[in-house]
Amino acid sequence: MQDSSPLVIGIDSSTTACKAIIWDCQGNAIAKGYSSFALLTPQPGWHEQPAESWWVSLTQAVCRATSQVDGKRLKALCIAHQRETFVPLDEWHRVDG
Repeated sequence: MQDSSPLVIGIDSSTTACKAIIWDCQGNAIAKGYSSFALLTPQPGWHEQPAESWWVSLTQAVCRATSQVDGKRLKALCIAHQRETFVPLDEWHRVDG
């Protein structure tokens, strides 16, 4: 019999990588995905990352984790990011799909 119990995906985007871990309701990690990205230092004391690299890393990590489970079981999402990090935008572009 196939397991249909709910799963939660946790996403952590840190300063050098995005990690996606899928948890069952008992707190067991049952699938993982990981994707790194560069930390640019254009001069001493400066650190930069293109926001697009966060998105690419996030999608890669999530795809790697979710490929290991039945996606219909995913019922919740938790996200952690780099605290004070922000991205100024000129305008918002909605992504449908």
